[in-house]
Amino acid sequence: MSESTYQLEILPESGFFDLGLRELWARQRLLWVLVRRDLQVRYKSTVLGVVWVVLQPVLSTLIFTLILARIFNTNGDNNYLLNTLIGFTLWQFFSSCLGAATGSVYEQARLIRKIYFPRAYIPLTIVFRQLFDCGVGTIFLLLVMCWQRVWPTPVGLLAYILGLVNLLLLTSGLSLMVSALSVLFRDARHLIPFIVQIWFYLTPVFYGRGLLSGRLQILALINPVTGTLDLVRGGLLAGQIAWGSWAVQLFVGLVVAVLGLAFFRRLETEIIDRA
Repeated sequence: MSESTYQLEILPESGFFDLGLRELWARQRLLWVLVRRDLQVRYKSTVLGVVWVVLQPVLSTLIFTLILARIFNTNGDNNYLLNTLIGFTLWQFFSSCLGAATGSVYEQARLIRKIYFPRAYIPLTIVFRQLFDCGVGTIFLLLVMCWQRVWPTPVGLLAYILGLVNLLLLTSGLSLMVSALSVLFRDARHLIPFIVQIWFYLTPVFYGRGLLSGRLQILALINPVTGTLDLVRGGLLAGQIAWGSWAVQLFVGLVVAVLGLAFFRRLETEIIDRA
């Protein structure tokens, strides 16, 4: 009696907007396993542990507050220290995700070739790992607010959560894009950090938008990170939520997230071959 031979071939779905959300949701447990593994590896041999998370934004804030506050404080009576600390806390999450995601697929090439799993989990692991770090930085930010006698309110905390959700969507989409581009074009690993650095100076992290004029003001307005910072600062420091701005930023974040996932899945096979 002859035995039948079966072959299973795994192919990506056709179509640019086949996002594979069902598979991502079904295997979500694997994502959290990868995130937990990265966190354990990152802090296992460190002496200060999560202190490193808040060290960078704190030192940056202190430098700008002590040296450059009079130059860059264009917000009048607003608390420059808190404005700057909010900016650096959220910017560190954004820039760290893009920086780490750039070479993430290439660094996990051996794992990719050994077993099958949703490849999008590689850059997404970076994003959620950095989200944990951002949570630690947020706790420190709230403590500094209390020290400055600027008490967090429910409106302010809601604004912070809404802004962070928008930034999470934006960062996830961009991280998926840069992780794919860095495999297809090796120069991207050198170009993307340079772009992020320029983006930093075009974003009012440590200065008020009043310093910008002309075309730079327009660039700041269309910069999605600027809208998120304005939303969070307005909520935490002024107790106001700009709902119209939040809706626009949410829409932009969703679009970038969808495009990023679609772009990554479209190039997934080619990424595996070149990794």
